[in-house]
Amino acid sequence: MADNTLPSFVKETDGKLIFSSKTEEMLAYIPEKYFDRKIAEQQGEYVEVMGIFNYTVQNIKTGRNIGLKSFRYPTMFTTKPGEIEKVKDLKLTVDSELEDYRVFHYTYGDEIASSTETAKFIGNVEKFINLWYILGYITNTIPVDKLHEYIIDNMELNGNSYGLNAQMFGFTLSELCRSKDDPSIPFRLSGTNNMHAYKSMSVKNISKLISPYTAIISEDFDEALLYAMMNDTPKETPLEKILVGEQE
Repeated sequence: MADNTLPSFVKETDGKLIFSSKTEEMLAYIPEKYFDRKIAEQQGEYVEVMGIFNYTVQNIKTGRNIGLKSFRYPTMFTTKPGEIEKVKDLKLTVDSELEDYRVFHYTYGDEIASSTETAKFIGNVEKFINLWYILGYITNTIPVDKLHEYIIDNMELNGNSYGLNAQMFGFTLSELCRSKDDPSIPFRLSGTNNMHAYKSMSVKNISKLISPYTAIISEDFDEALLYAMMNDTPKETPLEKILVGEQE
């Protein structure tokens, strides 16, 4: 995980991270969207998955758990759960939406990570960027003020650096993360102090909320035209004024 400190229920053996508790089991909640977008791929008993998901550890007999935790290792790695269960319409937190998940079950001896050595591959960075920016899928169980750390970690885990300060990522994230109640409003302007009360949006769709002009030049014309017609709070943009001859 991000700070490289292993919890009590994990031990490292033969270059693997093994679930080590005999009285508990670990449940990892992998969004079905990950499988739809090749962010998770099953290969027999093994699954290659992006290490951004939620999990809990519970007592096998009583069901008492440690609460919902964030697994933070933002790159692709291989895991081997003992069982995979498909669950539909699960709401993880009060701020989460209903989603379909594949729940990975780990009991004593199962491989949480099949290797402690992570392949450094720029394709893993591309998958991460596609997930957050193009698909617009950021789980709001991560506090909005911690999101930039995942972007930096993802690049570092794959052997490189953006060479930018955290503020630059904050600019983009401040647009990706919208008010949970009104996506037309950026989270930063929503007036809430709840760092989980946001909903992420694809960078392709954000421009459609700005003005009819920016909507209509989007890549999907039919969808763009619909957005342009529905925009009842249009804003003028500098580029629009230039192209229609209102500004030199």
